[in-house]
Amino acid sequence: EKVETNTNISLPQTSKETQLVNKGGIDSERILKQIKEDIIGNNLLCNTPFGTKPVIYSDFIASGKALHSIENYIRDNVQPFYANVHSESGLLAEHSENFRREAKHILRRHFNTDERDSIIFTGQGSTSAINQLARLINLEKKVCFYNELKIIHQQYELFCSKSDLLNIKTCVSSDNADAETSPNKNNSLLELFLLLNRSKIDSLKEKFTELYDVHNFLILNRWGKYECVICKETFENESQFNLHEQRDTHKTNIEKVSLIGLTSNIGFSIKSDRDFMDVVQSYQRFLPVVFLSIMEHNSNALVWRDTGAKVEYIGFDKENQFDYKLLQEKTVEYNEHFIKIGSFIAVSNLSGERMNVDALSIIMHEAGGLAFFDYATGAPYCKVNMNGLLEESFIETDTPSEFTLEKLSEKQKSMCYKDAVFFSPHKFLGGPNTSGVLILKQSIVMTLLKPANTGGGVVLFVTQNSSNYIKSIESREEAGTPDIIAAARIGLVILNKHKLNPEFIYTRHQYINQRVISRLSSIPNLYLVGRNPDNLTKVPIYSFLIKTNSKFLHYNYVCALLNDLFGIQSRGGCVCASTYGAYSLNLSDYSLSLLERTVVSGKEIFRPGFTRVNFHYSLTDSEIDYILDALEFVSYYGWLFLPLYRYKTETGGFRYLNKKEDTVWLNNYTEQNKEFNKSLLIYSEKAFAEEDREKYLMSAFESLITLEQTIKQKLGKSRINHSVSFKETDNIRWFLLPDDSEDVASYVHSKIDYFVRKVIKNRERERTERGVNKDAIGCIIQDERVRELLIKDIDTCFGKELKLCKPYSIRDLLNTVNSNDYHREGTQTKDTKSIYEEIEVKEGSSKDKIPENQKDSLSEVDIVITKEDSTSKSKTSLLFPKVPKQITSTVGEALLLFKMIKDGDRVLIGLSGGKDSMSLIHILLYFKKHAPIKFDIGVVTIDPQSDDYKPEPLKQYVESLGLPYFFESDPILARAKKSMKNEKDSICSFCSRMKRGLIYSCARREKYNVIALGQHLDDLAESLLMSIFHNGLLRTMKANYVIDAGDLRVIRPLSFCREKLFKEFAAETKLPIIQENCPACFSAPKERLRVKMLLSQQENLFPSLFSSLKKAMIPLMKGEVENGEKKKDDIDF
Repeated sequence: EKVETNTNISLPQTSKETQLVNKGGIDSERILKQIKEDIIGNNLLCNTPFGTKPVIYSDFIASGKALHSIENYIRDNVQPFYANVHSESGLLAEHSENFRREAKHILRRHFNTDERDSIIFTGQGSTSAINQLARLINLEKKVCFYNELKIIHQQYELFCSKSDLLNIKTCVSSDNADAETSPNKNNSLLELFLLLNRSKIDSLKEKFTELYDVHNFLILNRWGKYECVICKETFENESQFNLHEQRDTHKTNIEKVSLIGLTSNIGFSIKSDRDFMDVVQSYQRFLPVVFLSIMEHNSNALVWRDTGAKVEYIGFDKENQFDYKLLQEKTVEYNEHFIKIGSFIAVSNLSGERMNVDALSIIMHEAGGLAFFDYATGAPYCKVNMNGLLEESFIETDTPSEFTLEKLSEKQKSMCYKDAVFFSPHKFLGGPNTSGVLILKQSIVMTLLKPANTGGGVVLFVTQNSSNYIKSIESREEAGTPDIIAAARIGLVILNKHKLNPEFIYTRHQYINQRVISRLSSIPNLYLVGRNPDNLTKVPIYSFLIKTNSKFLHYNYVCALLNDLFGIQSRGGCVCASTYGAYSLNLSDYSLSLLERTVVSGKEIFRPGFTRVNFHYSLTDSEIDYILDALEFVSYYGWLFLPLYRYKTETGGFRYLNKKEDTVWLNNYTEQNKEFNKSLLIYSEKAFAEEDREKYLMSAFESLITLEQTIKQKLGKSRINHSVSFKETDNIRWFLLPDDSEDVASYVHSKIDYFVRKVIKNRERERTERGVNKDAIGCIIQDERVRELLIKDIDTCFGKELKLCKPYSIRDLLNTVNSNDYHREGTQTKDTKSIYEEIEVKEGSSKDKIPENQKDSLSEVDIVITKEDSTSKSKTSLLFPKVPKQITSTVGEALLLFKMIKDGDRVLIGLSGGKDSMSLIHILLYFKKHAPIKFDIGVVTIDPQSDDYKPEPLKQYVESLGLPYFFESDPILARAKKSMKNEKDSICSFCSRMKRGLIYSCARREKYNVIALGQHLDDLAESLLMSIFHNGLLRTMKANYVIDAGDLRVIRPLSFCREKLFKEFAAETKLPIIQENCPACFSAPKERLRVKMLLSQQENLFPSLFSSLKKAMIPLMKGEVENGEKKKDDIDF
């Protein structure tokens, strides 16, 4: 059956999952079903005081669930190869280390890292990563250094003020008039002070050198090799770098350049006592400043606060949005401070709200600061881009007008990189039992004397009196025996996340949010946390409190009730977001101090907090509705069950009376006793379905009907006066106690028992007559007769009015402003299908009609093409960037010398998506426009069908340039596995021949007579050395030649250009580079890389090396010299 919508798009009325936008041919329904079946612990039943219930996991924000597929893969393919990796001589150790390297390689690919970034596996999660980050940048030591400078400054001021006692004229600072009139006396005063404090001053000089003058010039490049950033020289291992450090050339280069990393803003160099006193006079500038939002997780706040740094919290503006303007003002206020750090949560773990991480990065980098981001909540669901702009940040978040995507300058876009990102892989699907992950820019690391965590595996040489540590950040910061299994699991969970299209997760979240908000907004006494609870673009995290008259149900009691009545696993507490929680509750400093004093005294039950549920994208619609049924039930009837529960004042926990203490003990493990313990959990033969939803909801109502009898059985005539123990603290007690409801319960039950029984009977009749009425499920909760009677009796018994308003948030409820100002009837949401209508694009529609929430899947160029913008000139400049004169003149020289292009030629460019071939397109477009001859240009891409190579975005980009584009796909890698029998065969050589053949075929088919390839001078020099070393021949790639068949010419216009020119050009013009990640090239660097390193070392000694090689190779490029060998098509290594 079809339903016609107002956009004339036919949507199936059934199976809403199939209506989701599925890019790349992903079958969402099938994948969701696979996910559910793959989760360990899915389809479980649990035994509770109210009977057997389905286990519905709704706490993915705290931790994910293990997956059968990942655990089986680790068991079968990782565990057998496990060994200690401190020595890689053996087969097992070598494979174990490869697992760790590959896991980091996967992270680099999916988080868009480059050679400037290091990835460190550390501890148990984000908390460990943040602590390690603080140690790596030496923040606590820098604060101590500031404090010592402050003391020295105070002592000097005091010394100068008391100088009359020494019969020396006072002259404290450079702006004192006596400094000019009495320089000798001033110098004498300073010299005397220095003399009296010599040991302390020398110690501070050493600390300054350690904290601000010692730098790490060693980085790991994209091939996993070591590179000296100051000398641009590459090394096989760290030992070679250590030798390099002793060379005069390295020391000379260090003297030539300015300080790097954080010290680039300091500008101090202590060479004398006078220089040191200049540092003392500017001591305030050495105090580190850290900016935080009030939404931060406790881990991201406490680490920085405990270092002693100055912490500035940024709140919300008048419109209740994050105050970006205030952050800018604060960075200006602390402009003189050398170290400014912004450490922000990307997604709130309390409410799911997203922050505009790119806008925050721009603000911090414009102020000369660092931008760190906590992705513990966001990484399992959102894209993370370490070195670029995320367009969805400007669509899905509350972005100020000055930071809209259209208004950003190119310079601002270049500032969207992140200095550090940290997250917890255990929060991913399949993630339990993984370490934390820290990704950071190597330039910010200032700890060189020893690692942040010392231990085995990170030392070069140790004696009784000395220790020498590895300099590579990634290697030295993972002390001890690495957790290889956890590292492998991290790689697998990242791959598992990216099996799903990111657009699917985003769209699924929208759908879930709309479904949830439309239900929760109708519950008058359930109050949500967050500034915009009805925001559809957030991660579906809902924290709430349930109010019954003047007090709330304790969040731990709500969690216990959700578990016991419905089997739902939720989270209670401040959820590690105390600052945001206090803001949401509108607690004054005085109230917080009272609560703090009470909690610290041993009454943790007073700790303010919330109940949190997470509607994960893997939950089915039936499970989502079941959770909503449960929340609605507990909101209306939950308080009635309080007499059956007891609490612990010291922990705040709630527990059913005389609950059976069943548990699974590790000590029960024996060879004969390995079976699953069925006393707590039972595996169900079928998944949770719609009919189960009604079944378990009816079961909860049956427990409600028999509740009065149950209470009498459990309590008898005995009653506990709970309020006595809270007499001294009753003025700050915000939660209900069991005896608050005991007297009311029996009276209310006598009133509602008849109605509830009648409604249940009616529902059973409906099921019998018409089958399960899905639309009627949960209608008992919504039955107006029961609801009105219940609310009326609560009001009567408590003697106070229950306000039936729905505030925007808890903060609004508790605000001192008149609550009537915040009254609303409930969040108005659109019909469920309208979400799909907004994101569905009619076949054949133009790109400018693509909705905003889909633009995050497009490239930067896509946005330029589709956006309706009057500034057509800026579009043109992005699509057709200006080619630097240095490139055009060098290419022009080669074109002229080798006569590469003739009038009337049809040139086909081989495009891989890399910087060289992408630059070649724009270079030839330049010459087509300015050259006196006429020639045509086309583009071809060869797809070897590698999983890691995704060239599809190139098509839209090339077509936007107005060029013909040909996409040739062939299973080259699969053929290589079948064809290559000899272990010595080179897969690179095989792939090169196959690609060349496909390009030739395309050129002949499309009537092109010239093929242009993107090899540059570096490639030709490397080929020359490889040919000499391995074949004994003077040969390299020719600049212009005719293939053996005689019908095609191959040219290399970039033969005279250095590779670095195209790196710079691609970076400056933001070319949409596609990385080619060939799995065959991953495990070990190939011969070409080794030769590249050799040439890099020689060029450092002889700067004119490539100029000489160019002159020597011109005859070889022309094909005039080949050692008498028969001329061949090409040489590719």
